[in-house]
Amino acid sequence: MSSPRVRVRRPGRVRLPAFGVVGILLALIIGPGCGNDRQGGAQRREAAPVHAHGPACDHAPAAECAPVHAHGPACDHGPAAECAPVHAHGPACDHGPAAEAACAHGTAGGGACFHDHAGHAHGGGLSDLDRPVEELLGLRCEHAMPAFRCDDCRYEAGIARVPAALVEGGLVRVGRPVPAPLASELELSGLIEFDGRKVVELGSRASGVVRRVATDLGAAVAPGSLLAEIESADVGRAQAAYLEAQTAARVAARAYERQRELRLAGITSEREHLEAEQAHAAAAIRADLTRQDLARLGLSAAEIEALERAGAAGADGLLALRAPFAGEVVELSAVTGRQVAAGEPLARLADRRTLWVWVDLYETQLAVLGSAAEGSRPARVTVRALPGREFAGRLDFVGRVVDPGSRTVKARITLENAGGELRPGMFAAARVAIDAPRTALVLPSAAVLSDEGRDFVFVHCLEDYYLRRPVTRGRTTGERVEVAGVGEEQQVVLEGAFLLKSDVLRAKMGEGCAH
Repeated sequence: MSSPRVRVRRPGRVRLPAFGVVGILLALIIGPGCGNDRQGGAQRREAAPVHAHGPACDHAPAAECAPVHAHGPACDHGPAAECAPVHAHGPACDHGPAAEAACAHGTAGGGACFHDHAGHAHGGGLSDLDRPVEELLGLRCEHAMPAFRCDDCRYEAGIARVPAALVEGGLVRVGRPVPAPLASELELSGLIEFDGRKVVELGSRASGVVRRVATDLGAAVAPGSLLAEIESADVGRAQAAYLEAQTAARVAARAYERQRELRLAGITSEREHLEAEQAHAAAAIRADLTRQDLARLGLSAAEIEALERAGAAGADGLLALRAPFAGEVVELSAVTGRQVAAGEPLARLADRRTLWVWVDLYETQLAVLGSAAEGSRPARVTVRALPGREFAGRLDFVGRVVDPGSRTVKARITLENAGGELRPGMFAAARVAIDAPRTALVLPSAAVLSDEGRDFVFVHCLEDYYLRRPVTRGRTTGERVEVAGVGEEQQVVLEGAFLLKSDVLRAKMGEGCAH
């Protein structure tokens, strides 16, 4: 009778549970009571005696422990089998007694030889990423079945199973690579600020007392909207002076007109006519000067005309603080009853529909971007506060002076913010296109994983099985990455690939060599 087939674990390695991350998630999704009954030989096996010269042997209780080789760990052939010579590339082999002692690399008499050494192969150091799909699917494991169908061994070949429950539960999403235009981009970072052409600080142009506040912080205002009213003695005196000058100008105009008629009739002298003309001109100048005084104090043309119509009743000394353009009240310090000085800021108004992002360019990046005189470049901006959102803009200005301290040049991106989600002061990441876009196959960045410096994705092979296949990264744009090594028709794990990677790496770290 042949000896039982057993496994040898590497010294110092810990065997991890076989069900893996995917199994745990699947159990959570479909509930208790589902899954394979794993009570078997490992649970019913008696503890093997501990060798003084090495790790415990895991033969069945009836098997006689094989002697220890001086050149390697114990061999677990059956008691009647002659121990095979040790491989130069790894630990003793655990073939059954009828098996040939030497390992055939890649093939054996009854099928492929399934190893999981460092590099996932012998001698040549080929990993599952370097082996053909047909070879990986043809591997047979120690449990006398195709390795990819074995819950314990499939991960060692870089193969994972994706049950429908994981897809339906939203933990895993599969799809195909899609062609999309990609351009080389320069990644920059900076600070969002107000558009300097669309922000203004408003204050009283005369000292006085705030009598009314007609707006609030964050309020959207239209051009000419009243923000606050200030009662000012200076404004009252200027209004009175204007009314007086206007009255004097009207009187002088009538006197001049009468003198002109009398002169034409030959009744008055030329001297009297000239004096009347001079008085009329002087009165008109004084009226115009007082009108300019009111305008400098902040009264609009409509308010001055209203004052002229109202006369003395309109000289109330009130100065209206109004919005010069449409925007939002982003700062407000006006308080009813507060005494304010001339020029003191009371409100800040800004139009946030466009914003600026100031970024720093290193000298080496200047040649790539060129100057703003060569035309603006499209840019895409993201902020941490709004993950997954991108905002369109254009880099339209590159500074002409290098900062001597940081050795950088300031550049400006004008950013569209029609929805108002962006706020000045936010840190922003910007991607500026530096060449024309070209079409390439892209995947979500989360679909492309790395192991020991190599990039790979999980590609569908058959039924609900997926295996690792190597890819080469290309350009990265936002959450998309260009890939080479997969076809447009292939199904790839787009989301949740890290769950499959965890199970594959768990098996590769926790298992020994099994033929």
